[in-house]
Amino acid sequence: MKAGWIFYAILALFLNACSLPDTSQDESAEKMATEYLMAIKQGDFNRAFSICSDEFFQAQDRASWEKYFASVKSRLGELKTIKLKRKLIDERLTGRFYMFQFSNKYENGYANEMITLIMKDEAGGVVKLFGHKIESSKLN
Repeated sequence: MKAGWIFYAILALFLNACSLPDTSQDESAEKMATEYLMAIKQGDFNRAFSICSDEFFQAQDRASWEKYFASVKSRLGELKTIKLKRKLIDERLTGRFYMFQFSNKYENGYANEMITLIMKDEAGGVVKLFGHKIESSKLN
């Protein structure tokens, strides 16, 4: 009788362990968001834009994004500190959304930056940057 309980306890633990979500993709998405910000900081737009989805460039073309980031830099100065403030992972029918809110310090002030990445179901597990929004009193 005791052996039966032990068997079921081990089986329950095994099944529970098998159902734990794989967090490696989540960690990879977080790293991608930070590396994207570092590439923007360094002015390496080729590297930054290499992880962007087609939808990212539907909002603005590449030249417009580069002009926008130059405008942000002229008002806020150099990016000094990147700090992840909050993250949200949202499963939807179309895929998995990763939203990272950064509270970043610049030479001339602070900015809240929302970086959104998406892993579309039909994309075979590939994560792409979907959106980037910068909010700061210095940008108004």
